[in-house]
Amino acid sequence: MKNSLKEDIKILDSLNQKVIIFTNNLEDTEMVCKILSENIPTGFGCITGETSPIERVETIKDFIFNEHNFLVGTISTLGTGVDLTDTNWILFIKEPFILSQKTQAICRAYRPGREKPLYVRTYINDAESKDEIFLPFLDEDIFIGEIK
Repeated sequence: MKNSLKEDIKILDSLNQKVIIFTNNLEDTEMVCKILSENIPTGFGCITGETSPIERVETIKDFIFNEHNFLVGTISTLGTGVDLTDTNWILFIKEPFILSQKTQAICRAYRPGREKPLYVRTYINDAESKDEIFLPFLDEDIFIGEIK
Protein backbone atom coordinates (compact mmCIF):
# COMPACT_ATOMS: atom_id res chain seq x y z
CA MET A 1 0.00 0.00 0.00
CA LYS A 2 1.37 3.40 -0.97
CA ASN A 3 -1.73 5.48 -0.52
CA SER A 4 -2.75 8.35 1.68
CA LEU A 5 -3.89 7.64 5.23
CA LYS A 6 -7.49 8.18 4.15
CA GLU A 7 -7.17 5.71 1.25
CA ASP A 8 -5.41 3.13 3.43
CA ILE A 9 -8.12 3.38 6.08
CA LYS A 10 -10.79 2.63 3.47
CA ILE A 11 -8.83 -0.34 2.11
CA LEU A 12 -8.12 -1.80 5.54
CA ASP A 13 -11.75 -1.37 6.55
CA SER A 14 -12.93 -3.17 3.40
CA LEU A 15 -10.56 -6.04 4.25
CA ASN A 16 -11.88 -6.20 7.84
CA GLN A 17 -8.41 -5.64 9.29
CA LYS A 18 -7.75 -4.80 12.96
CA VAL A 19 -5.82 -1.49 12.99
CA ILE A 20 -4.21 0.56 15.74
CA ILE A 21 -3.27 4.12 14.84
CA PHE A 22 -0.70 5.72 17.13
CA THR A 23 -0.22 9.47 17.19
CA ASN A 24 2.20 11.74 19.04
CA ASN A 25 -0.22 14.44 20.16
CA LEU A 26 -3.85 15.41 20.57
CA GLU A 27 -3.90 17.46 17.35
CA ASP A 28 -2.89 14.44 15.25
CA THR A 29 -5.34 12.23 17.16
CA GLU A 30 -8.19 14.61 16.38
CA MET A 31 -7.16 14.74 12.69
CA VAL A 32 -7.19 10.91 12.46
CA CYS A 33 -10.52 10.68 14.29
CA LYS A 34 -12.01 13.15 11.80
CA ILE A 35 -10.80 11.04 8.86
CA LEU A 36 -12.19 7.89 10.49
CA SER A 37 -15.56 9.48 11.28
CA GLU A 38 -15.92 10.50 7.63
CA ASN A 39 -14.88 7.13 6.20
CA ILE A 40 -15.64 4.27 8.61
CA PRO A 41 -19.35 3.59 9.03
CA THR A 42 -18.75 0.82 11.59
CA GLY A 43 -17.18 3.18 14.12
CA PHE A 44 -13.84 3.29 15.87
CA GLY A 45 -12.31 3.76 19.30
CA CYS A 46 -10.35 6.83 20.32
CA ILE A 47 -8.28 7.25 23.48
CA THR A 48 -6.70 10.54 24.54
CA GLY A 49 -5.26 11.89 27.76
CA GLU A 50 -8.75 13.12 28.61
CA THR A 51 -10.30 9.65 28.33
CA SER A 52 -11.29 8.36 31.76
CA PRO A 53 -9.83 5.03 32.95
CA ILE A 54 -13.27 3.39 32.68
CA GLU A 55 -13.81 4.69 29.12
CA ARG A 56 -10.27 3.57 28.20
CA VAL A 57 -10.97 0.01 29.35
CA GLU A 58 -14.34 -0.08 27.55
CA THR A 59 -12.86 1.29 24.32
CA ILE A 60 -10.07 -1.29 24.35
CA LYS A 61 -12.57 -4.10 25.10
CA ASP A 62 -14.70 -2.95 22.15
CA PHE A 63 -11.62 -3.19 19.91
CA ILE A 64 -10.59 -6.60 21.24
CA PHE A 65 -14.09 -8.06 20.98
CA ASN A 66 -14.71 -6.73 17.44
CA GLU A 67 -17.14 -3.90 18.17
CA HIS A 68 -14.90 -1.88 15.87
CA ASN A 69 -11.69 -2.54 13.91
CA PHE A 70 -9.90 0.78 14.41
CA LEU A 71 -8.35 2.10 17.59
CA VAL A 72 -6.68 5.51 17.77
CA GLY A 73 -4.56 6.91 20.57
CA THR A 74 -1.38 8.67 21.45
CA ILE A 75 1.59 6.51 22.27
CA SER A 76 1.47 7.76 25.85
CA THR A 77 -2.19 6.76 26.34
CA LEU A 78 -2.25 3.51 24.38
CA GLY A 79 1.32 2.33 23.95
CA THR A 80 1.86 0.66 27.31
CA GLY A 81 0.31 -2.08 29.37
CA VAL A 82 -2.23 -3.30 26.82
CA ASP A 83 -2.28 -6.65 24.98
CA LEU A 84 -3.68 -6.10 21.50
CA THR A 85 -2.36 -9.19 19.73
CA ASP A 86 -5.31 -9.55 17.33
CA THR A 87 -4.10 -6.44 15.52
CA ASN A 88 -3.11 -6.84 11.84
CA TRP A 89 -1.78 -3.34 11.25
CA ILE A 90 -0.17 -0.57 13.28
CA LEU A 91 -0.12 2.86 11.69
CA PHE A 92 2.07 5.61 13.16
CA ILE A 93 1.28 9.22 12.39
CA LYS A 94 4.81 10.64 12.28
CA GLU A 95 7.74 8.96 13.98
CA PRO A 96 7.66 8.90 17.78
CA PHE A 97 10.11 11.28 19.40
CA ILE A 98 11.83 8.40 21.19
CA LEU A 99 12.53 5.16 19.30
CA SER A 100 11.85 3.02 22.38
CA GLN A 101 8.28 4.42 22.41
CA LYS A 102 7.73 2.99 18.93
CA THR A 103 9.12 -0.38 19.99
CA GLN A 104 6.95 -0.43 23.09
CA ALA A 105 3.86 0.51 21.06
CA ILE A 106 4.54 -2.25 18.52
CA CYS A 107 4.90 -4.72 21.38
CA ARG A 108 1.24 -4.13 22.30
CA ALA A 109 0.44 -6.31 19.28
CA TYR A 110 3.67 -8.19 18.57
CA ARG A 111 4.14 -10.77 21.33
CA PRO A 112 5.93 -14.13 21.55
CA GLY A 113 3.64 -16.84 20.25
CA ARG A 114 2.10 -14.63 17.59
CA GLU A 115 1.28 -16.73 14.53
CA LYS A 116 0.55 -14.05 11.93
CA PRO A 117 2.53 -11.11 10.55
CA LEU A 118 2.07 -7.62 11.93
CA TYR A 119 2.32 -4.84 9.38
CA VAL A 120 3.61 -1.45 10.49
CA ARG A 121 3.34 1.71 8.45
CA THR A 122 4.64 5.10 9.44
CA TYR A 123 3.18 8.17 7.78
CA ILE A 124 6.09 10.58 7.73
CA ASN A 125 4.28 13.30 5.81
CA ASP A 126 1.80 13.55 2.94
CA ALA A 127 4.35 12.44 0.34
CA GLU A 128 6.28 9.68 2.07
CA SER A 129 5.60 6.54 4.06
CA LYS A 130 7.72 3.66 5.32
CA ASP A 131 6.56 0.06 5.75
CA GLU A 132 7.84 -2.73 7.98
CA ILE A 133 6.63 -6.30 8.37
CA PHE A 134 7.16 -8.09 11.67
CA LEU A 135 6.96 -11.80 11.00
CA PRO A 136 5.71 -14.32 13.57
CA PHE A 137 7.98 -15.60 16.29
CA LEU A 138 9.08 -19.22 15.95
CA ASP A 139 9.32 -19.44 19.71
CA GLU A 140 9.93 -17.04 22.57
CA ASP A 141 13.64 -16.65 21.84
CA ILE A 142 13.89 -16.60 18.06
CA PHE A 143 12.86 -13.59 16.03
CA ILE A 144 12.51 -14.33 12.31
CA GLY A 145 13.25 -10.76 11.33
CA GLU A 146 11.80 -7.75 9.67
CA ILE A 147 11.50 -6.78 6.03
CA LYS A 148 12.00 -3.16 5.03
